[in-house]
Amino acid sequence: MSRNIKVEPITLTNVLQVTYTDKNPRRAAKVVNTLLESYIDRHIEVHRVSGATLFLEDQAGIYKQQLDQAAADLRSFTGRNDIFDIKQQKTNHLERLAAAEMNLGNLTGTRGTGDPMEMASASDDQLLRSLKGEIINLELQRTTTVETYGENHKMVKDIDKKIEVTKDRLATEIENLRQIYARDVKEIRAALKSLEWKEAEYDRLSLIVAEAKNNYLLYQQKTEEARVQSAMDNQKISSVRVLEMAAVPTKPSFPNLPLNFIVSILIGLFGAVGFAFFKEYLDHGLGSVEEVESRLKIPVLASIPQAEKAEVVSPRSLEISLPKLATESDHLWRQIKKADPNLNFRVIVVSSSTRGEGVTTVSSGLARTIAEQSLGETVCLRCGSLQKALSEDAQEALSMETMNISLGRSGRHSGPPSLSNGGSVSTAAVIGTQELMAALNATRLPNLNLLEMDNLVGEFNLLPLATRVKGVIERLREVGTTVVVVDAPPILHSPEILEIASLGDAVVLVLRAGKTRREVVQRAILSLERAQIRVYGIALNFRVEHIPSFFYRRM
Repeated sequence: MSRNIKVEPITLTNVLQVTYTDKNPRRAAKVVNTLLESYIDRHIEVHRVSGATLFLEDQAGIYKQQLDQAAADLRSFTGRNDIFDIKQQKTNHLERLAAAEMNLGNLTGTRGTGDPMEMASASDDQLLRSLKGEIINLELQRTTTVETYGENHKMVKDIDKKIEVTKDRLATEIENLRQIYARDVKEIRAALKSLEWKEAEYDRLSLIVAEAKNNYLLYQQKTEEARVQSAMDNQKISSVRVLEMAAVPTKPSFPNLPLNFIVSILIGLFGAVGFAFFKEYLDHGLGSVEEVESRLKIPVLASIPQAEKAEVVSPRSLEISLPKLATESDHLWRQIKKADPNLNFRVIVVSSSTRGEGVTTVSSGLARTIAEQSLGETVCLRCGSLQKALSEDAQEALSMETMNISLGRSGRHSGPPSLSNGGSVSTAAVIGTQELMAALNATRLPNLNLLEMDNLVGEFNLLPLATRVKGVIERLREVGTTVVVVDAPPILHSPEILEIASLGDAVVLVLRAGKTRREVVQRAILSLERAQIRVYGIALNFRVEHIPSFFYRRM
């Protein structure tokens, strides 16, 4: 039963809430009420103290006697020592002492040179000031007499005697006042010392009176409380009372279905928001045009949405059944021409930072758009896999053959190592026109062809990939091709791809929306910048439309 009883305090109150859980509601209410009644009876029994009132009354009487005796001692002390306001008396003595010390200092020369005339000027005594004035008048009279009768005249000597007598009298009066002021200073200091002792004794007696008064009032209060408690115990009135007796519950306390529903909604809401923030924190992809341009500082030339299941691209015929891809390819071509209106774009390199970005889709759509808008010949050149490029062992084996071919390179980039030790012919000579035309795959557009590097045969296929691509581009120009769209391998997979990118008049980097990590794209862009290759823009591929296409096209 004790495990089902729960006692909890209500916050910011002195109230306890008692609950009991049971399958029978009537029994639950009866148990709680019985428990409360038993607690009150026990509380009264525990807190009842017999004889407490008499003990407290005796102690209050003792402290009352101590209070009366302390108060009588304090009154007797103040009467004997003539104390009415000890702090004011002390202040008056200090002011008198300061005045006496100042007067004494003026007459002892401590504030001047010790000249009696200056002492008389500094003093407030009227007699000294009168004697000083008399001396000044005699000195003025002497000066006038000396000017009239001369220094040795009898009148001048009489005046000198009067001055000397007056000065002696002044010195005598100063000495008398000095003794008076010294005696006053001594008496005031003695009075201050006595007053300090009286103040300490007065404070001690006052403290005794205060302690006795506090003890008396405390025991008097306790006595009254004991009387009240005794009366309450006699009537079974406790300081603990029941605010509300337990009633039979009409519905179960749990489960609380509305509360559980609200809590579930809140947990789901906060969990979803937290998961969204966590996913955003871990997501290093670039999913929108604004994010790409703000992070990479490169314009987005096209934003190609993700294809639906019914939409396909034929890699062989370059047939496009995606209206969105055709629209974005047209926009991509217009943006490339707009970036540099004065440049005649003949080679456009489309690449990416890593595999799976959709380079083939973008290059195919761009090539078809160029062919539809141009009267000249357009070729989509697919470089194929790097694994089929010429390896070092293949080059060594090839150098032992009777080939005497040297590849000439032009432009700002240095050429690859020579395959022979004699002669020098152009790279285009390595592949003949017939072999090149045979490798071209026609499409439904008469001026658009597809050329895959992996389909080329012969010794030409043993050359490095960048060398083969350059040779093919030069041969295509010789046969009259207007624009070549190069489907290049990823930039970061081989330094050789940078040589292929350098062949283009424009370089477009394809980025898969929401998948490609921005750190990888930034490394690819940095590699191109170090090779002094300009990236015209980004083609954002596989963009997911979170709103219906009908509304998206009207935004």
